[in-house]
Amino acid sequence: MPSFLHWLRAHRRGLILTAIVLFAVQLVYLLAANVFLNSALAMRAFNPKPQRFHIEWARAYSLYPGHIHASGLRVGGHARKNRWVATSPEARGRIKLLPLLARRLSFGTIRADDVALVLDREVPLLPPSVSTKKTPPWTLHFDGITTDTLRSLQLAKWRVDELEDARASFALGKQLRQGPFEILPSTLHARSARVSYDDTVLARDARIDYTMTMAPSTHADAPGMERMLYVDARLQLSGRAPGLSIAGGDSDFLSFATGRTGGRVDADLSMEDGVLVPGGKLTWSAPLVLQDGKPDPRPERLQVQALVEEAGIAVRARVPPRAGSADFLDANLRIAERELQKTTVRDLLRQTSGNIDLRWHFRTLAWLNPLLSENGWLRLDGQADVNAKLRLKDGRMVSGSRADIPNAQVQADLFDTVLSAQAQATAKVEGKRTTVNFVAKKFELAPRKAPAEPYVEGDNLKLNLVASEDLAQFRRTLRAHLDFSDARIPRLQAYNRNLPGKSLRFEGGSGTLGADLRLDAQGRVQHARLKLRGQQAQVLVGPSRITGDLDLDTRISQSGTQSRDYRIDALNLRLDQVRVSDPNDEPWWARLSVDQGSLRWQQPFQLQSNARVEMKDVSVLLTLFSERSAFPKWVGNLFDAGQAQA
Repeated sequence: MPSFLHWLRAHRRGLILTAIVLFAVQLVYLLAANVFLNSALAMRAFNPKPQRFHIEWARAYSLYPGHIHASGLRVGGHARKNRWVATSPEARGRIKLLPLLARRLSFGTIRADDVALVLDREVPLLPPSVSTKKTPPWTLHFDGITTDTLRSLQLAKWRVDELEDARASFALGKQLRQGPFEILPSTLHARSARVSYDDTVLARDARIDYTMTMAPSTHADAPGMERMLYVDARLQLSGRAPGLSIAGGDSDFLSFATGRTGGRVDADLSMEDGVLVPGGKLTWSAPLVLQDGKPDPRPERLQVQALVEEAGIAVRARVPPRAGSADFLDANLRIAERELQKTTVRDLLRQTSGNIDLRWHFRTLAWLNPLLSENGWLRLDGQADVNAKLRLKDGRMVSGSRADIPNAQVQADLFDTVLSAQAQATAKVEGKRTTVNFVAKKFELAPRKAPAEPYVEGDNLKLNLVASEDLAQFRRTLRAHLDFSDARIPRLQAYNRNLPGKSLRFEGGSGTLGADLRLDAQGRVQHARLKLRGQQAQVLVGPSRITGDLDLDTRISQSGTQSRDYRIDALNLRLDQVRVSDPNDEPWWARLSVDQGSLRWQQPFQLQSNARVEMKDVSVLLTLFSERSAFPKWVGNLFDAGQAQA
């Protein structure tokens, strides 16, 4: 000890000088670092590519090299179609200095307060950057981003908020220039939380315990959902579930109540390498609600149980029959898949087998529309009772499956017209074919631009659908046959939008319409036969007005690649009891036929063809064209004292 004290006394001057220098260096560092951190220069230095990564803060300070404490922190990034943002009013951490020599930006444990994290996947694609630098890429590494006051977490449409006693720790690593990304052991624990999907609350007051890791992988290794194959995770959740109504919303099959109704949800699910581990379990018990969202006074509930088994997932859903109601649901399904990256709706349908028996009064049938058509040309809506016995095997309905809807509201877009009908529907499966037959006792046709102004009314319509028994392919394989006859046309003027208005238009009269249409899965008319009859039709031809009866019978077929181009297979027009102006004139008649031509279905029609014309005489033509400077060329061929042909 004396020797050490002697050494201190001998080197006192040098030690004091060293201390002064170190103190001065610390002061210089504190001054320089803190001025830098609160300057615009720091923002530019930390954000060389703000479209890919940005960090900003309101205030920051550093007490020693590597240390940083920031207030009003906001960090975000954008990679391909993923964009994330994290915010915190206060955060503190440490940058490890030695790893910088190896081009590794490594952070020690970062502690943050009141953290909110948002990950959005529905953003424009940002292509990866291409670098020509020969230097190795930088690597980012976070030992742990921890918080004891997590405020909210949003992953795409999933959101966790209203958190109480929530703790989270996230650890990750990323090599730049399209290098591998990994998630080190990360956790989330909350005593109470609200869980929602697309603004629909699925659980309240829920206890959550979640752990997750993801092995290093690149986009080339696993694009999109294939990244799930590198994930190990476990979720334990227990909380209150909202009440719900089956098809009680505007368009969804399930709509959830917004109040704090007394349902229950419990889950314990694990996965390894993106595959659910057998033994996992999810149970859901929720009270049924009325249309105003209040709990159903009857005690019955929708009971759902999903069990992860070696062969897949077994799902059982039941609503027992209720006193005073015939409604019930009993579904027993098995999904032969445990890989989460294969959980698109189409994939799930193709892996699903089992039975569904139900009788239910739905407030809307709109939830069925995605199964019927991709572009929405065929739609169901309105309240209806549904009786169904469905048998599924590998996503295909097997023979014996059947569904009946006594009164369905059907709409279909045909050309520029909207068909609306109240129809009885029957669906059944025979072999590899599904048929759906609609029989309407009342229907209307209206312009698409004015659907509330019908111009055709009828009471005898049949719409038959034929498609694959594969539910995932139903809307792609669908073929439709629409047939009706003698529908009433109160005012023939409704067809003026299809006629060249300056030279030909209806001024009055009524009629009937019949149609036999064949349509494809997109609702495009492939073949059609149309029958139009008019009684006492008043037609303005140029400056002249004629009155008579007409009977038009035409057959057309799709031609070319344009949906509105048609080939005229046959067209026959009969004109009878025609008078020009004087009702006492002798009635005139004419016949026109077309064996081949082309038609573009638009407003007005465009028609090209060669026609054969037969008429009583040319007297009416002479009257019609007497005020014109020249006759059409074909009129000269008709000049005859008696019957004329051309």
